[in-house]
Amino acid sequence: MASNHGVVRGRSVEASGRTVEEAVEKALARLNRSRDEVEIEVLREASSGILGFGARDAIVRVTELLPAPPAEESEPTPASPPPSQVAEVGSATRGTLPSAVVAPPASAEELLELSRELLVELLTRMHVIADVQAYWSEPEPPEEEPTLVLDIVGDDLGLLIGRRGSTLRELQFLMRLMVGRRVGRRVNLVVDVEGYKQRRAETLRRLALEKAEQVRRTGRPVYLRPMPAYERRIVHLALRNEPGVVTRSTGEEPRRRVGIFPA
Repeated sequence: MASNHGVVRGRSVEASGRTVEEAVEKALARLNRSRDEVEIEVLREASSGILGFGARDAIVRVTELLPAPPAEESEPTPASPPPSQVAEVGSATRGTLPSAVVAPPASAEELLELSRELLVELLTRMHVIADVQAYWSEPEPPEEEPTLVLDIVGDDLGLLIGRRGSTLRELQFLMRLMVGRRVGRRVNLVVDVEGYKQRRAETLRRLALEKAEQVRRTGRPVYLRPMPAYERRIVHLALRNEPGVVTRSTGEEPRRRVGIFPA
């Protein structure tokens, strides 16, 4: 879309940071542009919260300003931009998932920051007021790759979890698609809400050990209730070195469950 100053708007990217200035610098780096070559829109100001809680990053949208192509003398100046420009601007600015092309992260820290920014942007578009704490967790078992954890923190976030974590699983699936598309490969990424999955994992480990002891005591198998694949894996890992018992998953999705059997 052409402006009154002989320019057209090009690509737009959104970025977050502890301050508006930091967010703008990140966006400029992605576009490889200077400040006089872009238009800056502040989507959300940074907030320090209260006593360190409820802090939120600033979010900005930065759009390229490109020189308008000269009009040919033999043809009248078009009243509207070419369809290709309309499509480019529309895809960059309408309320869809972030899709700007960026260079693949060169380090684990850059991948962490990119993933965190994507989730912050997604939550903003969902009108969810929250922050995201990102960190790398130790692999379990040790021979596997580390896991990038994106933990959403804030108030009244139960809707992001859903019944037995169903909404949270869908949000994680979406984030894996988004991040994978940006970096061109699969990323071992987990989305959590206020440590829900961590607490759930501890509960499952305790349950698995209790049921394993019951199987050893009675000599009869025990079947746990149906659960999603990642929860079944927690049970299998919790009991893989337990003496006197073995675990097997049985049934079909979504009723697949773990059975604990005498060894």
